[in-house]
Amino acid sequence: LYFHEIMIQEANHMRILHLWNNIRHIVLAALLVATERRFKGEIHEINTLMDNHRLIVKAFLSKDRNYIRQVIQEHFEDTRKSVNNALLPDHE
Repeated sequence: LYFHEIMIQEANHMRILHLWNNIRHIVLAALLVATERRFKGEIHEINTLMDNHRLIVKAFLSKDRNYIRQVIQEHFEDTRKSVNNALLPDHE
């Protein structure tokens, strides 16, 4: 979860940082619950999640805006599914 904090801080975008500061506790709580539930039954998911975060770093280092957008969009979609599955188990 620290990864997300660093990414937001390093973006150095005041509006995003202000928004983040207002919602961070809610987002972090949702991510903690989702992460715990995701790994509880499927420990192999840890490696997948770490690989996905490494891919985000690689995308930023590439400075290719389209590649960054694609990788971040895929990560958001995966995160949305994990949070929904953890908090709303009947929701697909």
